Amino acid sequence: MHAVLERVVNQISWRYRDLAGLLARRLRLRSAEAIYGPVGGESPVRMLVDTAMEIAAGDSEYALLCGAESLKTALALRGAGVRPDWADEDAGAKLPAAEDYVSREAARYGLINPVDVYPLYENASRAAWSQSFAEGQQESGTIWQQMSEAAAANPYAWSGKPMTCEAIVSPSERNRTISYPYQKLMVAQIGVNQGVALLMTHRDAARAAGIPEDKMIYVGSGAGAHEPYDFL
Repeated sequence: MHAVLERVVNQISWRYRDLAGLLARRLRLRSAEAIYGPVGGESPVRMLVDTAMEIAAGDSEYALLCGAESLKTALALRGAGVRPDWADEDAGAKLPAAEDYVSREAARYGLINPVDVYPLYENASRAAWSQSFAEGQQESGTIWQQMSEAAAANPYAWSGKPMTCEAIVSPSERNRTISYPYQKLMVAQIGVNQGVALLMTHRDAARAAGIPEDKMIYVGSGAGAHEPYDFL
């Protein structure tokens, strides 16, 4: 059993060979098992559920789950030729290559990024469900509208402005087409400065640490799935 588990979400803002190990040393977590997560937009939730299951099984007592990106700042500083006062980049660190997460055939045709791949699912699903283009856009736009409303209620959200379905799916000067059928406002934004950290443990340990019951947040059910590696 690992008394302390540390999981760090994979990040792209700055090159690190062992970001999880660096953080563990900075926090003086000498006996912690430090894990640097895989590439994937769903990986934070997957890591959250995996960590909860390990704690429930008694494999870990405490866990730190964290992640951060500062790509907006990093890109702005690099564009200005300014080096940020951050920990040194590791020149030997290898950023993920296309064939680390897609097949060679997909990489050959440039089907690498989510915005390249998900339109295949989007259009195929719409055809399979016998939806018109307008019906498919309405469905997607409604989901994005609901997410924008949730974000507007969160003071820490990157964009705090609620948007209507019509504004989200309609082309405009500020909402260009990214990849059919997606407009800009229908695509996740990668150039952000955001971070979060969760300290997780079991209920007995939380009680022993003096955490009141009304301040405890429980991890409920979790589910996940894997897309086929060779989606073509």
